[in-house]
Amino acid sequence: MSKASLLVVVVVAMLCADQAYAQGWQALLPGLISQLTSLWSRGKLQFLDSECSYRQRPTIYRWQLYYKANFVCPGIGNIRGYCKTRSRSKAINCAIEDFLKQAISAGIVTEEKAATWLGQQGG
Repeated sequence: MSKASLLVVVVVAMLCADQAYAQGWQALLPGLISQLTSLWSRGKLQFLDSECSYRQRPTIYRWQLYYKANFVCPGIGNIRGYCKTRSRSKAINCAIEDFLKQAISAGIVTEEKAATWLGQQGG
């Protein structure tokens, strides 16, 4: 059973629990809340001499856990990188790749500049 499936089972079990078990659930609640809130992330990073921001959040699609990520750089153009994937660790990088593809297509960023930045990041 994957972590995502286990998480869904735990949440459903909590919602269905009787009042008699409430004290037992109260002991588990802080850890569960910590795990749930760690699924969301947002931040900023330097990208091609501009300050950019990213946001990642979980979503349920066809009863499976996915991650949606957005990446924007106001200093580079009116482009928004987007990705929806099952992998939490790859969601932001996928959104950055989408942003780069759009920026290259629009002529805002050269392929060489994008490759240089990706090489510096280890990607």
